[in-house]
Amino acid sequence: AYYQRTEGVPYVPRTSHGMRPDPDTLYGRTKLAGESDLAINVRTSFVGPRHGLWKWLVDEANKPDPGVDGWANAWWSGSTVNAVAHALLELARHPGKPRTLHLATETPISKAEVIFDILEELVLPRTKVNLVQEPRIDRSLHPDIVLPPFEEALREMVP
Repeated sequence: AYYQRTEGVPYVPRTSHGMRPDPDTLYGRTKLAGESDLAINVRTSFVGPRHGLWKWLVDEANKPDPGVDGWANAWWSGSTVNAVAHALLELARHPGKPRTLHLATETPISKAEVIFDILEELVLPRTKVNLVQEPRIDRSLHPDIVLPPFEEALREMVP
């Protein structure tokens, strides 16, 4: 985690209680140093068709014997690029929010579930998903602004 947190519990920013976060790693300290009080800092995570996980899955599905590892214990509360874009537009239309905000889904899902959802929605059923139990990581956030559930946001993106 970038900032101190209780394992298995979505990260809740101390800024929501009027306190600054207390990062316990060099990465966390440099991340905090980059968050200005003069700007709105949005913490979120998303997938989209052009880069990262989504594109990688499509590329893997086009291989002769497609197979990927699905992390069953890697928790995530992100959404799609479109859902995040809509939330950012709403944020811009209604200024006056706190300076640091988490855009996240209410209920985290595993990276394996994300993979299954993308494969199903894109109709890429040939891809074999090997469920793996490691790593055990929790990258979920406690949302200040709730994004739609990943499955719903994904359905809205795929024609």
